[in-house]
Parts: sequence; structure tokens; C-alpha cells
Amino acid sequence: DSETEDELEEEEEEPVVAQFFITAKSQLANLFKRCQDCGGLIDPISLLWKQTASALSVTYHCTKCKNHFRFDSQQKKGRGRSKVYELNQSLPVAAFITGCPIPRLAEMCDLLSVAVPRERSMREMIRLYGCPSIDRVYSEWESDVRSLCMDAAPDEGITVAVDGQYDSPGWNASNHKSTVFDSSLRLAISAVSMHASDPGIDNYSIRMESHATEKALEELVDFGFTIRTRISDSNATVDKRVRENAKLAGIETRRDFWHVQKSMRKEWWSKRVDCLTLFAWYTSFFNHLYFINDKYPKIEDRPLALEYVRSFVNHCTGKHKWKKREIYNAHETRNHHCFLCAKNITTTNPLQEGSVEHQLIVSLVFSPKFEKSFLQSAADAGTAICECYHSLALMYAPKRLAW
Repeated sequence: DSETEDELEEEEEEPVVAQFFITAKSQLANLFKRCQDCGGLIDPISLLWKQTASALSVTYHCTKCKNHFRFDSQQKKGRGRSKVYELNQSLPVAAFITGCPIPRLAEMCDLLSVAVPRERSMREMIRLYGCPSIDRVYSEWESDVRSLCMDAAPDEGITVAVDGQYDSPGWNASNHKSTVFDSSLRLAISAVSMHASDPGIDNYSIRMESHATEKALEELVDFGFTIRTRISDSNATVDKRVRENAKLAGIETRRDFWHVQKSMRKEWWSKRVDCLTLFAWYTSFFNHLYFINDKYPKIEDRPLALEYVRSFVNHCTGKHKWKKREIYNAHETRNHHCFLCAKNITTTNPLQEGSVEHQLIVSLVFSPKFEKSFLQSAADAGTAICECYHSLALMYAPKRLAW
């Protein structure tokens, strides 16, 4: 058993894949008791220790071979006078990429007595080396992705999903980024960052999203893309700016369905305060809404889909079959759709037609605002991919940084 444990211990200690290690100064001093060339004893007084942030240099004079020697704990990178120790440059850049706040990193290393560059030096390294490198890598990937999407784009044009994100809620945001995704390939093909001090913004944070969206779409048009449809949330400022741009005026605007149902949920809950009976029909209606939305994703079928959504005012009263009327242009029979509605709604007591509760549901379903947004909504694509992308980006980019 002891032999097996020794073998396991050796196997665990064998692989060495790390490039840097933390070594105590007392342990490192044991390496300089004798000269590395002749093996003669070194006078401890002749040892000169010099610290440059996380790097350590040791110079000494051997009395036996009469030579001066120098040891550096890290290699230097760069050319000429711009040479820097490798870890002194890599450490702040790695913290920047992974989203580690520089003050927290400096505080932790100070608590452990681990040598690292000063906070000011780390920020300078990020500015001089980190940001240009990231921009260069991003630009190269962006160019490759755009070429890929251009080759796969249909003749009638592509459908893009556009969404933005601020660095803080409310009206005091300083930074904003808007991202454009090819909804078919699900690849980010354009991204623009704006700051409140940029020209045209004038410290009005609400303007950043419209300017960033316009700039991102213009970049794609100038690159050679034909954009057929733009899917976004409901933002009148963005819509107005895109509509007034001659390059972008021909792009069809469609709404993300999640934002459409979100507005309806808010209105439903506001009505529920005055009528608790609506609470029992909340889940049934939105199951009905999602079912119809998934069944008729094409834009040309949205008017028919709206009629099926509005048929809920009959379903909630227990009617699942009726004749063609003025508000229903399609004659509805007891098909698969009606069977599902009847199956899901029979658990709730039917409402009386014309009752207060029924009239509230009618006012919600037949509201002009819901009709307009539902007819413009897209079921086959949405801005969820942009939201996920921004959430992942926040894991690796501090909010205080404009990137």
C-alpha cells in the first residue's frame, strides 16, 4: 500500500504545465550560496536584490572566479528601451480580460505580500498593450465573421437582431454598447460602443442607443450587406433615427415577441389589482398566446394569428366553436387549436359573457397598442441572443470600462 501511495504521489507531482510560480524570497536566497559557474562560495554582502514589481533581479560578485553575474526571475518582452518583464505586462492584461477589478487584485496581493505592479502601472499597461491587442483581435474576428455571413446571405437580404445595453440603469449611464446579430447564423457581425461625451450625445444617455444602432447598421451597409429586416425591442428614438437615415430607411422593422408579451403582462397585472378573477386566467391566456405565436411565425400569417389570439375572449366563456363574424375573418372549427384551448381552460370556471371580468379581457386583447405590436412581432427570431451575449460580456468586462 505504501508503494502504491508513493507512485500516486509521484504521478500527481510529475506534470508541470504552469509558466509562473510564487516563490518565497527566503527559499530563493538558498540558490545563491554558491557561484553558478565555479561553485565557489558567494559573500552574502555582495548579493544585490532588486525588485521590479513582480520581477526580481539578483546580481552578485564571485571572489573565486572574479566575475559578476545577474539572475532575472522573468524574461523581458519588447524591444529597446520599451522592454518590460513578462508577468508585469501579462498580469494587468489578464485581469482586464477576465473582468477582475484592479483595486481588488492589488488589495489581495498586498494582503498576501505578493509583489505585483502598482495600480497606476497596471492601468497604464492595459491602456498601452491590452486595449490595442484586444481591438486588433476583435477586428480580425469581426472581418472573418462578416465575410462568412456575406457568403451565406440570401439574395433578398439578411434578418438582424439589434439590442443595446447600458452600464447602469436610469438616466445617468456613461457607456453603452449595441450589438447586431445575424439571426440565421447567430453570429455577431457588428458592435458599437458609445460614451455620454461623444459628439451628438451631449451627456444625454438616452441618445446613446439610437446613435450606436444607427452607426452599427451603417457599418454593415457600407460593408456590402443587404439588410431586409431589423428585429429589436420597442424604442421610438431608435426607430425614428433609423427611419430618417437614407441608407437604412428601406429596412423593415419588426418587434421582438418577448417584449410584446412583456407589455401585455404588465397591463394584465395592473388590471388584476382591480379584478382578482383575472388572476385565474393569467396562465391560460399566455399559454394560448405563446401557442399561437409559435404556430404562425411568418409575417404574412400574423393577421390570422391575431384573430386566433383574440378568440380567447370566446374560449374563456366556454365557447370553442363559432361562426365567422366581422372580427374573425377566418371561420374557426373545432380543430387542433380549439381542442388544446378547451383542454387547458376547462380547469377554470367559464366567465359570463359581458361580465366585468370578460370586458376587461376584451379591452386587453383588442387594444390598438397590442394589435400593432403583435402584427409587427417576429416569432422566428428575437433579441434573446443579444441579451445572452451582453450577459456573458459583463462577466469579463467591468462596467466602468468603455469597450
